[in-house]
Amino acid sequence: MKVNILMPVYNGENLLNCTINNILNQTYKDFTFIIVNDHSDDNTLNILNSHRDRTEKIKIVNSTNKKGIVAALNEGINHLDNDCEYVARMDCGDICTLDRIEKQVKFLDSNMNYVAVGSQFEIFCEEGNLGEGILRFQDYSNCICNYEDIKENYTVMAMFAHPTLMFRKAIFNIIGVYDEKYYPAEDYEIVSRLLTRNFKVHKIPEILVKCRFTPSEGISQVKRTEQVKVSLRIKLEFIKNNFLNVQNRKNVIIWGIKEFAGYLEEELRDPKYQAIVKCFTDFDETSWGKNKNGLPIISPEEVMRNITSDDIIITMWNIERERIISFLNENGLKRNKNYFVFS
Repeated sequence: MKVNILMPVYNGENLLNCTINNILNQTYKDFTFIIVNDHSDDNTLNILNSHRDRTEKIKIVNSTNKKGIVAALNEGINHLDNDCEYVARMDCGDICTLDRIEKQVKFLDSNMNYVAVGSQFEIFCEEGNLGEGILRFQDYSNCICNYEDIKENYTVMAMFAHPTLMFRKAIFNIIGVYDEKYYPAEDYEIVSRLLTRNFKVHKIPEILVKCRFTPSEGISQVKRTEQVKVSLRIKLEFIKNNFLNVQNRKNVIIWGIKEFAGYLEEELRDPKYQAIVKCFTDFDETSWGKNKNGLPIISPEEVMRNITSDDIIITMWNIERERIISFLNENGLKRNKNYFVFS
């Protein structure tokens, strides 16, 4: 089949029927739906078997033990059809527009210099309201669609909801598969690998996927701190590989004084980054003169008075992101050269 739709699932009995029926009803029909059952212990396997008995479009891959999402995705890649050209991601519980696959195939067929395409998305939650952070991610990501803007803004936050993506199968032979050491941000990392290799990606400016957010089960809640720390490592590697002269040691000023800014300082202690954190800064006057992680917090004005060509600023405060960017631009600094936006 030309398209393989790849979905890992673990204990998905409550949502599986809805998602499978959604995929089977797609307007585009030349596909195999590869579902990796990660050793579920509920009724998932029976549901999968009942659908497979009714259609040849479903291929079930059963794990002999629970391996986790990264291993499940890679197991699915190992079972792609030989004649497959495109690999679309899907998550159990998510819902696509019925023409999602058709529109993404059309884009990749018509744009041979692109290796992946996503779409805008809508996050929904049936267990209460969505948090402000989730909505900020949705709104910011949906505003950025073309390749140049995606690469320019990639360190701010994930540019794609992963279940919206469709890849050319051949790209996995070039860059490799999902990397376990970047869990639980393996989806963020694999796209950064594409961009670092100068492969082009695009986002269709249309909501083609509705992504279910389940606070009681979501990776981002259960492993939030770990995900933030891994994402920081991906961002630092991204700027090192794409924007910085790695031969020169850099002095880093971190803009932000909250918890995540502290995580960034801790990560930058690794010698591989060739960086020394000098201080923190923030618009909050009450923080000036205090310390964070044993380093001084100084005013933005003092930073500007003393900044040198060997210094870079990394921003870590999304609430005032645009104000910070305006301040830095007004002081003659260049984005992705003198300063980098991480949040």
